[in-house]
Parts: sequence; C-alpha cells; structure tokens
Amino acid sequence: MLQRKPVFPHVIEVNYQAGERLGCNVYLVYDGPEWILIDIGYEDTVDEIVEMIRQLDFPLSNCKTIVATHADVDHIQGLAKLKQILKATATGHPLAAKPLESGDRIKTFAEVTAQDIHLEMPPVKIDTFVDDGDTIEEAVRRERECAKRTSRCMHGFIVLRVRV
Repeated sequence: MLQRKPVFPHVIEVNYQAGERLGCNVYLVYDGPEWILIDIGYEDTVDEIVEMIRQLDFPLSNCKTIVATHADVDHIQGLAKLKQILKATATGHPLAAKPLESGDRIKTFAEVTAQDIHLEMPPVKIDTFVDDGDTIEEAVRRERECAKRTSRCMHGFIVLRVRV
C-alpha cells in the first residue's frame, strides 16, 4: 500500500505521487473511495498508472469518469485502453469528441510530420459532454473546488471545476 501524497486536499497529481513522469497533467480527484481521473497521458503508461491507483487503495470499480481536458495525444492517447480496464465513462468537450471518436491523428497532434511525431491515436467514445466552466459532480460528498485549467487549445478544451 502506498501512502497518498495529495497536492491539494483530495487531489493527487500522478507524476508527483509516482516520483517520475508517467503522464501529462494526470490528476486523481477523490472523496472517500469514489474518484475521477483527469487525463491519462500516453497509452504505454496506462498499466503503471492503474497499478499505482490500486496501490493507493482506490477500488478501480469506484472510478466515476475519466475526464479528457482536450484532444491532444499527450493527454489522452491512453483513454480507450483505460476505459476498457476501468469500465468507466469518458467525459469531454463537444469539440474534442469528433477527433477522439474518429482517432484523428492530425487534430490530436498524434501526427506532426514537421516535428517527426508519428503516434497511434486509438479511437475512443466520449460518453458525457461538458463545456467551459461546467461542474462535474461525480464523487460529491463535501463542497470543495479544485481547478484544472487548459488554455490555447483551438480544437476544444474545458475548464474544470471538480467538486469533492
């Protein structure tokens, strides 16, 4: 069992918790045993992140949703794999849904020839849509706010206020 190292009350930043880089801005927000994950990062680190979640004593079946803050491959390439493992829903911005659901490698920046970036982008369905400033109330027991903000994303982004 790992000791939890929240960066804010009820918020674990995965890289800080792991002591190494496992993803890009991956956050676990929890209240008791219920939790949500904000972004997942690359597909090749999904198994390590899931194992860390287990070791932190968060039941995998208690994941209420996985939030895709935007459609960049470095934030969500592992989303399809994680949805299958957790059997959880995915939440995201309506403008991010089409490139994610089609696995569009250009719009997700999985394919950037000028920078020699050639990554896979597994298609993934967004189950729940949220828009800028919406509140996700999946694991609500107490009223607290944790802000996770993305900016300068022309292809759809969300500003999250997660209440736990």
